Amino acid sequence: MQRALFRLTAVTRGGAYKLDPQFADGMRWLSKWINNCMLSERARLSGAATDLVTVFAPRLGTRFDPLMGIFVPTLLKLCARTNKLFITRAHTCLSRILETTRLTRVLPMLRDALGDKSQSLRLAATELTAVFVEYWVKCEGDRMKTRWVEDIEVIIKVSARDSNPDIRKTSRRLFESYKLMCPDRIPE
Repeated sequence: MQRALFRLTAVTRGGAYKLDPQFADGMRWLSKWINNCMLSERARLSGAATDLVTVFAPRLGTRFDPLMGIFVPTLLKLCARTNKLFITRAHTCLSRILETTRLTRVLPMLRDALGDKSQSLRLAATELTAVFVEYWVKCEGDRMKTRWVEDIEVIIKVSARDSNPDIRKTSRRLFESYKLMCPDRIPE
């Protein structure tokens, strides 16, 4: 299975994603298999599957939107594990997805992840929201829709009161980026 994942990753890097609708449909068809590989306890197999998602998601760009609900929850589950290797891979994949696609559908998933008991997942959700807002400010520059801004505000409020000092520190960084994105929503 690992070899198949490596081969699919190489084909994706070679330009298979340019086959507009067929590639995204193929990834949807393979999603259950890819997700099972990502959730595997075998680090090499999980890493190969996570690398595949890291490669094809940015190349699809906004066409990754229908696949967001399929792969992001699995990657967030990996962030809740105790093994640092799994957490790092999943965090790298998610930040790459957020930087390149800038799809706002991920914000409710990150907001919900803050309710988890895993500190590593809560930290990852706060860091990923900060990455998302920083790239949104840098690349988009314009205002975000109100419903997504409200999700970001909830994430800031919840993470600012977290028991983990790293999460609170990341929440402050997120708030600084948020002030640049929505200066009119900051109370004086």
